[in-house]
Amino acid sequence: SMTNLSGTAWNDLPATRGKNAATVPTSAAQTFFRLAVNPIGSLQDGGYESTNVYWQSSGDTTSVSFLSSGAFAGTLFLQHSNSIPYKVQTYQLATNLANGYYKLMAMIENSGRQGACYLSANDKVTALPVYQQCSNLVVRGIGVTNGQCLVSLVSSRPLGTNWCRMDFIQLIKDDLPYNFLKGGD
Repeated sequence: SMTNLSGTAWNDLPATRGKNAATVPTSAAQTFFRLAVNPIGSLQDGGYESTNVYWQSSGDTTSVSFLSSGAFAGTLFLQHSNSIPYKVQTYQLATNLANGYYKLMAMIENSGRQGACYLSANDKVTALPVYQQCSNLVVRGIGVTNGQCLVSLVSSRPLGTNWCRMDFIQLIKDDLPYNFLKGGD
C-alpha cells in the first residue's frame, strides 16, 4: 500500500531502502473499522461492512440481517433471528489459501435456546455458547489441504424468536494443529 494506517504516505528511509512506521490511530474504533473494511486474514469482509457481497446465505434467508446498532467493529454485524421457526446458514468460501492449519476467531453474542447454533470452518465445528455481550470465540486446528476453507454460521430455532450475532471474523494461518482432549478443551 502507498499509505499507512493514518492515510498519509509512507516516508522513505534511503539508508535502509525501506519505509518507516505508520502513525497508528489512537482510537480502537478507527483501528477495528480499518481492519473490518479490508480483508481480514484470508476472508473477505470479516466485519460485514459490505453486507452480502462476500457472504452468502441459504435456507430461510429472511432470518439473516445486517444490523448497525451494537456492532463490535465498524458499523454492521450479522444476526440470525426470526419470530417464526427458521433454519439458516451464512457462509463464505475462502480460496487461494496456503495449505496448513488455521484458526477462526469471531466476536459473538448468542441468546441461547436454539435448536442449533454453531460456527464451522471445513471439518471443525464449535457451538456458540450463550453470551449476552460480545465475546471472543476461537475455532482451532482448521486443516486446509486444497487451498480452500468453507466458513459458516448455522442456526435454527423450531419455535422462532432467539438470535445469534457475529462480527469481526478472522481466519488466521497459525500452523498449529489442535487435538481435542477427551473430557476438556
